[in-house]
Amino acid sequence: MRSLLTSYSKYFNREYKRVGPVFQSRYLAKLIVNEAQLYHISRYIHLNPINWRGTPTTSLDFYTGKRQADWIKPKRILDLFKNTETYIKFLEEYIDDEEDPLDIKIDN
Repeated sequence: MRSLLTSYSKYFNREYKRVGPVFQSRYLAKLIVNEAQLYHISRYIHLNPINWRGTPTTSLDFYTGKRQADWIKPKRILDLFKNTETYIKFLEEYIDDEEDPLDIKIDN
């Protein structure tokens, strides 16, 4: 990611005759070390847009089967649930700031 972002920043600054960082802050990566974190990060990603159900620019449609792409592989997450509807229910039941990401309840 660092190489990609550095290359893009150099291109963008050269193209638009500017200097300095293009992005607000540096890219951060966290290692997912347990299943609870995997559940949490998946939900975080899909609920990030305000209108998460109606936003065509997220990967949620790939998880529900509405769209397909070779490079998006939702199977690892969906295998944690009985079916797609259970995953959507898991997304819907999130209450911001009231849930410890390490104490996630799953209805499989």
